[in-house]
Amino acid sequence: MDGRILGEIHQVDLFKNGNLQLLFSTQNSLTVLDRDGNSVKPFPLNFKDAVTRPLSVFDYDNNRTYRFVITQGRDLLMYDSKGSIVKGFGFDKAASEISQSPQHIRMGNKDYIVFPEKEGKLNILSRQGKQRVKVNTKLDLSENGWFENNGNFVSVNTEGELLKINENGKINREKSGFEVPPFLTATENTLVLQSENILKINDNTVTLDFGLYTRPQIFEIGGKTFITITDTQSQKVFIFNEDATLVQGFPVYGTSSVDIYQAEDGAFILGVLGEKNSAILYRYN
Repeated sequence: MDGRILGEIHQVDLFKNGNLQLLFSTQNSLTVLDRDGNSVKPFPLNFKDAVTRPLSVFDYDNNRTYRFVITQGRDLLMYDSKGSIVKGFGFDKAASEISQSPQHIRMGNKDYIVFPEKEGKLNILSRQGKQRVKVNTKLDLSENGWFENNGNFVSVNTEGELLKINENGKINREKSGFEVPPFLTATENTLVLQSENILKINDNTVTLDFGLYTRPQIFEIGGKTFITITDTQSQKVFIFNEDATLVQGFPVYGTSSVDIYQAEDGAFILGVLGEKNSAILYRYN
């Protein structure tokens, strides 16, 4: 490795044949590895200028036609699955340093690329890198990313207010009920806020025991919505329904954030870390 990995490692299917590859960036390169650990040509791509934010991976139409977005200070570079620059993406240099990795948000049939700058500007672009929504106000943003919820772009500012921006650029600020900026995650119909032992799912609030909690996650699988959070201190995994009721049989033992998928027979499988060098799979209906 030429340096530390920035952010998460992505799983992709570059050749659209069911064989998966691992994709990630370091401060100096963009790398794709096959399941044997060999580089997939023409990767790695090496950069003269440092990569300053974790890699973003977009699959606009969920058809495995990927776009890989590299952030370098005020610049964005977009590559396709063949390692070539995407010519149709024409973003001009940002006014100040880009402070978060760009995110892809779809509302209806429209695609948006969303990212803030250190000086408080929020960019909401089209696929082509052109301004699609104009936000005239500079925002004092927390470390939370941006999500789509009920037709709005949503995040949290440093004062703990919930920011909602519609497709016309109008900003609505709402009190979140938290004294410090909470962690936020959201989908189209579910919004989750968490700070210390307080978990708020839409309009319902759950008070957990005091502990050390992972950030909440939302899984929408098989027509159901699950909200997960783990207390790494007591080593308990909680799963709530979207109405904030605890799923029967939980909490269970675990020491990390989780992943959930649905088996062929319809059962849900939850994967979580256990003791050192071990992983646990739970099966529930």
